[in-house]
Order: sequence, then C-alpha cells, then structure tokens
Amino acid sequence: MNYQKIRPIVWAGFLATFVLIIVMYIENMTDTLRIEPVVFMSELAERSTVLWMACYFILGWIWTAAYVFFFNRFLSFEKRAWLRGAIYGILIAIIIRIGVSMTGAGLDLGNMNTQIIGLLLAYAAFGIVLGSIIGISEKK
Repeated sequence: MNYQKIRPIVWAGFLATFVLIIVMYIENMTDTLRIEPVVFMSELAERSTVLWMACYFILGWIWTAAYVFFFNRFLSFEKRAWLRGAIYGILIAIIIRIGVSMTGAGLDLGNMNTQIIGLLLAYAAFGIVLGSIIGISEKK
C-alpha cells in the first residue's frame, strides 16, 4: 500500500477523532448529555492531558482502520457514505457501552440514559466525519 492510499485513512481518523473529542467536550460542558469516559482514560487524563489525547487519537486510528478494512464493506448495503459512517459510529458506541457495563464502571455516575444518548451522538458524529472523508477518497 502506498502513501497516497494511507493518507486519507490517517486524515479521516484524525479529523473524526477530533470531532468526537469536541462533541464530548461540548456535551460535558453544557451538562446536557454527560459522557463519563472509560475508567482508564479518566485516570490517564488526570495524569497527563497530552497522553490522554494521544491515546484517544491512537484509538481513533484503530477504529478507522477497522472501518476501512472491514466495516466499510460489511455496511455496503448503505450507499451513502456519511450514513454508513453514522451506523458504524453507533455500533462503536454500543460496543463501548457494553464494555463499560461489563466492568461495572460508570454505572453510578449519574443518569445512564443521558450517558447512552450522549455516547451515541458523539460516536455518530465520529462516524459521519469518518464515512464522509473515506467516501470522498474512494470516489477519486
């Protein structure tokens, strides 16, 4: 795989993760849909914001690679790239919520309904940006 094929993947992962962080920040700042981060991420954020951001971007690139190499084809029944990405983002949110529920962490942190809605909205935004950028790069 040459650099020209990798570059859209890197940019899509970066921009989608950046949008995810901004949406999560706005949701937490307004106290409307409070998202409690995964336990190890919140402990990491207390130690170093830079390390926390780096970890989020690495995870964003991992989710992006999974989308590009597997889920993009798996969700090919949806022809609109942004909607395919939104479906993928919602799938990620469900996976994360199941994982958090299995650990028992975050269950006592407030209203679970607002946490779930906030998580779905944030990762849907992640997926929309991801799907749009990958969709544009595939058309070229």
